[in-house]
Amino acid sequence: MRQTMTRRAALALLIYLPIHTVLMPVAINWHAAAYPGVYTTLEYNVSYLVVSFAAVLIMGFGYLRREFDTLLDNKMPALITLIQGYFIYILLGYLMVTAILLLAGNITWSNPNDANIVGMAAGDTRKVLAMTVFLGPMIEETLFRGALFGTLRRHSRTAAYVVSIALFALLHVWQYAALGGPALLIYMLDYLPAGFVLAWCYERSGSVWTSIIFHMCVNFSAMSALPA
Repeated sequence: MRQTMTRRAALALLIYLPIHTVLMPVAINWHAAAYPGVYTTLEYNVSYLVVSFAAVLIMGFGYLRREFDTLLDNKMPALITLIQGYFIYILLGYLMVTAILLLAGNITWSNPNDANIVGMAAGDTRKVLAMTVFLGPMIEETLFRGALFGTLRRHSRTAAYVVSIALFALLHVWQYAALGGPALLIYMLDYLPAGFVLAWCYERSGSVWTSIIFHMCVNFSAMSALPA
């Protein structure tokens, strides 16, 4: 695959990656604990993602524009990749669920991140849709696939997949594990199939927009399945 992200942009986005994934959530949790009731969970999350979206757009605008041109030049291969990726995602998800049931038996599986999204959606579904279907995929694909996977891919394909998938999964659950205990890290398993397919879509199509679109579709499908 051809990497269109400049080294300067990659460095800036890689520096911002821990800010987005660790420092900002820690600051938000500190503020929420120090000043309870000032903002709702939804308001904190909207502000957090809007700031990150602006930062990622500033640092990665040129990259995203070039990648969009690549997408337009390869529309049919990108579409085929999306269709293939969907079936791979379904298959991997089924295998993951089967493995969990075989290893752990008939356990109650309650992902705390999903529960948090359901709670926020009860307050304002449109804002949560904007966060999960637009802001989240744009930010995460630029950081995890464009900067992290793309940089590591120059040196090791295996490392690019393993590190980007693991950190992508950890992003979604580490705060719950920090508060509720390391046992909650088990819910990282929910994000491994998506992490693999998103990296695969990026690598195979040659455009990060393919993984952005796939990520948006997966999140929209999940949001559509939420209880009314």
